[in-house]
Amino acid sequence: MKRKVDYTWKLREIMAGRRIYTATELVPLLRERGIDLSASQVHRLVSGTPNGCPCR
Repeated sequence: MKRKVDYTWKLREIMAGRRIYTATELVPLLRERGIDLSASQVHRLVSGTPNGCPCR
């Protein structure tokens, strides 16, 4: 039987806790960590829940 793994996406909550209120404020912070995403990609990451997890 396959197990179904579920999660709650709390990125906006974490951002608010660090006083980051717009997705564009994340772009330089991600770049510092070697993650190069466009502003629209970061917006999609913040505004929605990722479709899947690459881990198996």
